[in-house]
Amino acid sequence: MHQVDIHKAISRWLKLMEETESGGETAVIGAGKLSAKPPSYDQRSQPRRPGRLRNKLWVAEDLDETPLEVEEAFESGE
Repeated sequence: MHQVDIHKAISRWLKLMEETESGGETAVIGAGKLSAKPPSYDQRSQPRRPGRLRNKLWVAEDLDETPLEVEEAFESGE
């Protein structure tokens, strides 16, 4: 794992992102502690297929209705 001081990371941000995308690991260190570790780029093995969850999810009929006791609680500040 490649460690970079936080000040160098700011000035070399694009280069660090390119390294991360190509599979390298980089840890940004600030004040001797780990500040950030960008996740490695993981490209999907298969392209996204819209509609995969069709007929597997449902939305309740009363989704847009707020119960009266919830409305009253908001109005009274409780």
